Amino acid sequence: MAQSKISGMRFRILVFVALSAASLQASVEYTLSAIPVCAGCVLGANDINDSGAIVGAFTDASGNFPGDLRIGGIDMLFNPVGSVATDANGLNNLGVIAGDYFTADGTDHPYIREPDGTFVTPPPPMPSDTAAFFGGVNDAGVFTVNSTTDPNQVFPYVPFLYNGTSYSPLTLPFSNVTSIVATGINDAGTVVGRYQNTTPGFGHGFERFADGTTVDLSFPGARQTFALGVNNSGEVVGGYLLNGVDHGFLYANGVWTTIDFVDANDDPNTKVEGINDLGQIVGVSFPTGNQFDTTSFVGTPVPEPGTSGLVALGLLATLFARWRPRVNALLRRRVSIERN
Repeated sequence: MAQSKISGMRFRILVFVALSAASLQASVEYTLSAIPVCAGCVLGANDINDSGAIVGAFTDASGNFPGDLRIGGIDMLFNPVGSVATDANGLNNLGVIAGDYFTADGTDHPYIREPDGTFVTPPPPMPSDTAAFFGGVNDAGVFTVNSTTDPNQVFPYVPFLYNGTSYSPLTLPFSNVTSIVATGINDAGTVVGRYQNTTPGFGHGFERFADGTTVDLSFPGARQTFALGVNNSGEVVGGYLLNGVDHGFLYANGVWTTIDFVDANDDPNTKVEGINDLGQIVGVSFPTGNQFDTTSFVGTPVPEPGTSGLVALGLLATLFARWRPRVNALLRRRVSIERN
């Protein structure tokens, strides 16, 4: 994998810190850095949990395709029994991994990797399915899973939720939908993903809340939008295709922010694949027409210089406003005691 020559570029993203008494605004910037791998190896990072552990698909220098759990910069490669290629798609804070693997006959199978390294390979949602894969998993152990009856395992896909014992169908309230892929899921049960309808050449992202309310997430002017990850703050990450180039995005509070990882070898395309509750992101940069020759990156939000002091001041103001009535009562009691 080609390594980025720009490992510390900062991309300024404006976010708002809501402080109940101060109403202060603070800007945050992301430091995007290439994830280093061994010579001749390729990592496609898919998700990151709150401990900073990363999962994805790995290709080693010998052309093997194991799944990857990366903790503290150390790659722990794995394959379910019978796998010739493994992809790790989702990772929760308990260390449970959701993904899929291919067997020698080309069939795609879903799997769960437990924190102790054991594998569970549930059957597909429907007996007639020719392929299925897990997209994501939350801390409650609920998985997104997608399956198809297409003999070529390409189109269309139907999404489900899996609770460890049974599947339940996941539907969208849009018209003329032809295929749905569910990817990320947070602890509130909000699911993000991508759907297609009968309009040729266009794809749309979506955010579906636990009560079934669904929002179309289509980047303005883009032909394709992919919603790939969502954290417990409701921040959504993914990618969109505009004028032939893929860009990463962060969608938060109704605002789209483009995130492009600048890499001299794998430009000009970027996708942001996952986001944790700390706002850290992972994604990939790749050359046009080859999403398998990737540079993976991790992004960490960094407060603006001086912001921390303002935030602390705002928090102190909030605490003072909350405790002031009790302080006043104590002072009045003390005065009363002293006078008597």
